[in-house]
Amino acid sequence: SAQRGSRPSVVAEIFDAEKTDVAINAYPAGEIDVIASDGFISRLIAQNVRHRGLSYVYSELLTHSRGNEIYVNRFPEWAGEPFGAFVDRFKEAILIGVVRPVENRFESHLNPPPDLLLEPDDRLVFLARAFEHTVPSIDGGTEYQRTAEARLPEPTEPATRRILIVGWSHKVAALVQEFAGYSSERFEIDVLSRVEISRRTPAASDALATDTNITLRQIFGDFTDRGTLASMAPATYDNVVFLASDWLDTEEEADARTILGYVLLRSLISEEAGRPEVLIELLDPENARLFRRRTGEVIISPKILSHILAHVALRRELCTVFTELFGPAGSEFYFRPASDYAPAGASVTASDIQEAARRRGEIAIGLRIGAERDRFGGGVYLNPDPDRRWEMSSEDEIIVLAAG
Repeated sequence: SAQRGSRPSVVAEIFDAEKTDVAINAYPAGEIDVIASDGFISRLIAQNVRHRGLSYVYSELLTHSRGNEIYVNRFPEWAGEPFGAFVDRFKEAILIGVVRPVENRFESHLNPPPDLLLEPDDRLVFLARAFEHTVPSIDGGTEYQRTAEARLPEPTEPATRRILIVGWSHKVAALVQEFAGYSSERFEIDVLSRVEISRRTPAASDALATDTNITLRQIFGDFTDRGTLASMAPATYDNVVFLASDWLDTEEEADARTILGYVLLRSLISEEAGRPEVLIELLDPENARLFRRRTGEVIISPKILSHILAHVALRRELCTVFTELFGPAGSEFYFRPASDYAPAGASVTASDIQEAARRRGEIAIGLRIGAERDRFGGGVYLNPDPDRRWEMSSEDEIIVLAAG
């Protein structure tokens, strides 16, 4: 008999994304946001495989202690005005979208068209270092017009990405389903683990019953055995993903096996080979320091989930933002060649890059300096000073928010 909204708002973490509706229906008298941990981490891994360097972006956005975060702020006085009229009103923040309440939930519109008219209850979404930076600092504003729609090229025959997943966890099924969601791309996925194939979650294979863009092979073997790992010819893959095993007794044991497997992999592949790209999932944040000077990207899944839960608990509007960013639909982050925005050798400001991105239907949120990829932070600079000048090289990239 309680009215919706009379009870506290709830943020709940569940392991299985398929149980989301069950969790929501279990709390009908109040507001609830459900974070499906396997879904969020699997989406992050899938996107990181497709976009090298993305782990550095999310590491900054989802960490409270440094750099930029995602904020929302309301400006009801702007109701009726177009979104594009306000993108250049913020000197220390980047306006990336709108969150709009719809009945008892929120909808995100990231990188919306410039003529989207704001409504009184809309929340504007920003990338900024502090909430106070989401207050307009520049008078006026000029509505921009897109001169082109940014779209990924549509290949006549989709290129096939070969992925070696090392280790087994319940996330494998969700990860395979995420790759299946990118229907214009093809994937060959091999899963190597010492877990008996008969004991592995059948959902990973069942999910492919109607999908034709993925070929999945389950392989039995111990990746901490040098001979077994060598027999997989890891240098022939585009990506190697070390998943933190959840069938072991402790996080320490899982990370120890991951680290040993990584060391063996690097002993088999020359640093100069440039292939494969390596992504490591760890459970203990203390172990991340072991990889600061090594090739490969690291995600610490419990830490990421804790930050997401904290963000959503404070501002429930952010749940829909993370859902869009981490999902195969809507807008996501891409790394584009800097030459698409400025000639090689040109000296440009971040403002120049942002203006070039807007004309392409994108929102530039930062740069990745090629010469600094092996340094701490991966050479990623988010929301740089708009007046700082950068000399673009052929190895640099622009990080943009764009429609998939």
